[in-house]
Amino acid sequence: MIFFIWIIVIFNNFLIAAHFLRRGDYLISFLIIMFLFVLFFRSRFVYIVLHIFFSLSTILWSYTAFDIVKLRLSLGLPYVRFGVIMMFIIISTILGQLILWFNRGLCYDVCRDVKLSKK
Repeated sequence: MIFFIWIIVIFNNFLIAAHFLRRGDYLISFLIIMFLFVLFFRSRFVYIVLHIFFSLSTILWSYTAFDIVKLRLSLGLPYVRFGVIMMFIIISTILGQLILWFNRGLCYDVCRDVKLSKK
C-alpha cells in the first residue's frame, strides 16, 4: 500500500523534471531526478526539503498554467482542456505535499506525540 502512495511523489518529481527538460535545462532536470534517491534516507531534514520543493513546484505549476491559459485566451485558442490537465497536475502536487507532510515531514512529530498522548 505504501508503494502506491509513494508513486505520487515519484510521479510529481518526474513531472517537474519534464517541465525543466522541455525548457532545455538538462542539468536541473538531472538534479531533480537524482533528488529521488534522497528518499532512501529517513532523515526528517530530507522530507522538509522535499516538502519545500513540492511547495515551489506548486507555485511554478500555478504560474505556468495561468500564463499559458492567458496566452491561449489572447490567441483565441481552446484553453479548457489545458486548464483541466493543469488543475490535475497541481492537485497531484498538493497531494504529494500532503503525503510528505503526514508521513515524515513537519507534522510527523506533532501527530506522533498526539497519538502517544491518547494512549
